[in-house]
Amino acid sequence: VHLVGHSYGALTSLLVARDHPDLVHSLILGEAPVMSMLVITPEGETLFREFLEGAIHPSHAAFQNGEIEEGVRRFINGVLGDSVYHTLPPELHLTMLENAREMKGEVEGISSEMVDFFPNFTCSDAKGITVPVLLMDGENSPKFFGLINNALNRCLPNSEVTVIPGASHDLKFQQPTVFREQVLPFIARN
Repeated sequence: VHLVGHSYGALTSLLVARDHPDLVHSLILGEAPVMSMLVITPEGETLFREFLEGAIHPSHAAFQNGEIEEGVRRFINGVLGDSVYHTLPPELHLTMLENAREMKGEVEGISSEMVDFFPNFTCSDAKGITVPVLLMDGENSPKFFGLINNALNRCLPNSEVTVIPGASHDLKFQQPTVFREQVLPFIARN
C-alpha cells in the first residue's frame, strides 16, 4: 500500500514499514512524533522538556482537576502551537471535547513515562526503509516536529521533505488542498 499517516499515525506507519516492509510501497508521513530521534538532536532534549513542561504536564494537571476543556486546550496548544486553540472553529472544539477521554489517556501516558511512551525508532531502523518517503512539515508547527523530520530525512535512504505553508501540526485539515496537491503526485510518481 501507499501508507499515509499523520502524527501518531505517521509513527505507526514507520513501525509498519520497519517491521513489515513487504506491505508498504511508499510512505507519506505528517509530523511523526519520533521522540527517540528528537532527543538525540542538539536541542531536541530541551525542546522535548519544554513540550512536557509547557503542554503535557499542565494538560495532565487540568484533566486530573476535572478541567476537561483546559486540559484539551493545553494539549492542543502544545501540538499545534501556542494560542492556536482559541482560533479553531467551535465545532472543532466540540469534537475535541468529545474525544477528551482519549486525549486524557494519551497525556497521562506521556506525562508518566516521558519519552518511553513513544515506541523507539532509530536512525538504523530508518536506514532499513528503502521505499520512497514523503515527510510533511507544517510551516507553523512547533519546532520539534521539524527537527524530527530533518533527522528522519538524514536517515531514510529515499526521502524528501515538503512544507505545507500556513499550516501547523494539523496540516491536513488546515491546508487540505495543499496537502492533497503534495500527496497525490507523490503517490503517482511512486
